Amino acid sequence: MAARYLPNQFSNYKFGILGAIAFSLISTGYLWLDLFGNEPANSVFRMLIALSGTMSFISLSYYLTNSSHISFWASRIAYSSMAAYLFHRQIFSVIRQYVYWPEDGTGRVLFLLFVCIPIILLIGYIIQTVYDYFLKKLVVRE
Repeated sequence: MAARYLPNQFSNYKFGILGAIAFSLISTGYLWLDLFGNEPANSVFRMLIALSGTMSFISLSYYLTNSSHISFWASRIAYSSMAAYLFHRQIFSVIRQYVYWPEDGTGRVLFLLFVCIPIILLIGYIIQTVYDYFLKKLVVRE
């Protein structure tokens, strides 16, 4: 949706691919420096990761939303996002206290990306589905 309002240079897929490559290289450099504990360089890398990731996401968003597989998953994530937003801290606290929490920074980032966020979105989807079910029952009843 946002890609329609961007200038042409931002909606060009080549610009997005360049951003994705930059994001990958910068992320690799960040993870490498994280192993050696160079904190000032890590701050710069975090900023570059945010900029290159945003650039590639915005540039590729038009092409990604036209794919039927991506649209399917994007609609599910959008459907669960409100409940995920409302309950993410509680779900995260339960995961952290009762399931697992890595000690190192890189392990935490990977655990958050590949375990916590999908679990939060799944539980958010379930909460939203149950909410809609009870809301339909309430509206039909009246």
